Amino acid sequence: MVVPEGEVVSGDIVVKNGEIRIEGQVDGDVTIINGERYLASAGDVTGEIEEIDQVFSWLWYHIKKTAFNVSSFFTGEDTGT
Repeated sequence: MVVPEGEVVSGDIVVKNGEIRIEGQVDGDVTIINGERYLASAGDVTGEIEEIDQVFSWLWYHIKKTAFNVSSFFTGEDTGT
């Protein structure tokens, strides 16, 4: 996946078994699962960058994401999704 220079992607990006090259900007989190990344600079992603290379890490990622969504539902916070 490529985020072209001058473009802004609003929202989270998840890349599975591939690579991502960010030349523009991502307003959200970037998660790479069993893949590779190339970022033009650290300021191009406003959220977190997480690389997951093992099955356990992938399961933990889903557990964290589900727990956050459930807690946000009960507290009334907007998850941005």
